Amino acid sequence: MKTKNPFRHTWKDYFSFSNRERKGLLVLFSLFGIEAMILFYLHFSPVKNSPVDFSQFEKEVVVFLAASANAQAQENQALPETPGDSIQNTGSGIPSGKKTELFAFDPNNLPADDWKRLGFTEKQILSIKKYEGKGGTFRSKEDVKKMYAIREDEYKRLEPFIVIPEKKTDRPKKNFRPNGKKTLVVDVGVADSTEFEKLPLIGYYLASKICHYREMLGGFYSIAQVQEVRGLSDSVFQVIRPLLVLTDSTNLRRMNINRVEYAELNRHPYISGSVARVIVNYRDQHGSFHSPEDLRKVALVNDELYRKIAPYLKAE
Repeated sequence: MKTKNPFRHTWKDYFSFSNRERKGLLVLFSLFGIEAMILFYLHFSPVKNSPVDFSQFEKEVVVFLAASANAQAQENQALPETPGDSIQNTGSGIPSGKKTELFAFDPNNLPADDWKRLGFTEKQILSIKKYEGKGGTFRSKEDVKKMYAIREDEYKRLEPFIVIPEKKTDRPKKNFRPNGKKTLVVDVGVADSTEFEKLPLIGYYLASKICHYREMLGGFYSIAQVQEVRGLSDSVFQVIRPLLVLTDSTNLRRMNINRVEYAELNRHPYISGSVARVIVNYRDQHGSFHSPEDLRKVALVNDELYRKIAPYLKAE
């Protein structure tokens, strides 16, 4: 009789398990199955990330900026005036203690009462009138800036409202006719696309864009604004510039900053969405604006931006 060797195993020995081993394998395979189902779900049914709403945070930032600007403005107003200085500057180019009114004006032969409305003193007005009495004229805004009686901060405040009509003698003596194209002098304030199209190097596309940009702005108060049209290169503008005139720069569409909504402000080419939002929020917090000049107190409205948008604003 053969004795079974305890160290010799057949293939059946490797595929037989005790009850304890079978239970362990069952638990292990169950865990594998659960993990496989989780991976399958994550792969084929990804959880969509819901967008994070930052609107409340943005409102808090806007409120903070507006409050900071208002505090700074109140601090500037609290500064004591220098004794004997009749035209003490408050920081915004407006003489302290004087009521001022901003309006479009031609400095040539402007009545003394209108100079007073703009905030000038008797002494300043007398100096300006002496200049005119000696035959002096203002041919450009830069001539106003050169006046000794007008300070730099006053000029910056008034510069957007200075209107000096261009003389007809400025028209070119010779017409430029590339490719036999007939040209003429064009008034950028009222010309339609057909008239713009007659200019050299200006086709239907650019003519339409100039008219559209003028409509978006609310009108042109300067010929230089034509150069801001997208697609109009500087070289083309230099060619057509001698052929452009602006006979009336005061006929602009003005927005009432005490009634205008965010959407209309945002549509203006000079006003971004963030600036429009700050203006509306500042108005909601502090009440109506007394004049367009009050926009200087609003955060994000710097001097450069204010000079560009001031002719398009009113406060009623």
